[in-house]
Amino acid sequence: MITIFSNYTGSALLNNALMTIESLANISGVARITPGVLLKLYENLDLPKLNTRLKSYTMLFTKNGPLHNDKKNGNAIYDKLMRSILSNFEDEGEFCCEISGLHFQKSFSELYIQSLKKVGCSQKDIEKKDITINRCWFPLIGGLGSDAQSLPQAKFEVNIHPICIAIMQFIPLSALLYMVNRTKKSGVLLVDSINFDFARDFIKDNAKKIQERIELTGKNNAIENIKDYSKGHYLLKAIDILSEKQEFDKYSDLNLWSFSNSGTGANCTVERVPNELINRLIFLKKNPACVTELKSILSSNPDTAENFLNALESNQDCWILYPTKEHVGVSVEFFDEYQKLIGNSNKSKMAKYIS
Repeated sequence: MITIFSNYTGSALLNNALMTIESLANISGVARITPGVLLKLYENLDLPKLNTRLKSYTMLFTKNGPLHNDKKNGNAIYDKLMRSILSNFEDEGEFCCEISGLHFQKSFSELYIQSLKKVGCSQKDIEKKDITINRCWFPLIGGLGSDAQSLPQAKFEVNIHPICIAIMQFIPLSALLYMVNRTKKSGVLLVDSINFDFARDFIKDNAKKIQERIELTGKNNAIENIKDYSKGHYLLKAIDILSEKQEFDKYSDLNLWSFSNSGTGANCTVERVPNELINRLIFLKKNPACVTELKSILSSNPDTAENFLNALESNQDCWILYPTKEHVGVSVEFFDEYQKLIGNSNKSKMAKYIS
């Protein structure tokens, strides 16, 4: 069995793609992902057609790749290129991948030229095309075009193993959107955690949601993004996964990336959720008297959920706990548990005495 990776890499993007493949191929362990597994999954999914339909694809890879920028031969070029990469895997050579550390000899550009020739492109046509690795193949890496004006390193072509380009093509199949509250913008969600089992289960659930959307969409129709999820919604999912796995003593931080790679508005925002905040949310969830109110708060207005999470993380009181003209406040049980978490249990007892 040809093993591509024995462990996850240092790239959150690549790890999300690998975990997506694990879910789609129903295999356990990144070491079980082989070129053969990838090719079989590629064919079973009819990936060229599927990626043409998925709206998230252009947010990840722009509209400049062959699938969206070459109506005549784009589908054939993409198919020949992906099959060529998956059928010619190398783990030795003079080049070292800057993303994964894998060694290789035959570059992406060489395989691209071969694929263009196979579909009948002339030398003149090939010379007109950008055959280098740029952000239409690997998000947010820059390239040899206009990026060179702002990034001096971009005058050099980045060394990335061709297999990483093929692996990344599966990431749209777990790509939900994430609205970062402070920016009010939605981007593609990327999940990153030191607890790989936790991240894998998170991405598996995302892939399941995308699969359900695909099944509910006509075979020739565009597949819309799954959106309107904010930090509170994703943290609810996180504590549900960890509660089910009963890994309360395992360090489980969470980084929620929201990024877009399309057009001139390419950007990336990272929301870091520390292990301590996750543990506090699990503490509230484990109390039957608090779980309903916690779910209500986290799935409510994004501003409300954000205020609650920020207060809980920084050991501060929060307005949502108290009744107002527009808001009924929380139950005594929830209030007490919250005060314990932020170190105010003595003040809570004093308040009860005065009451």
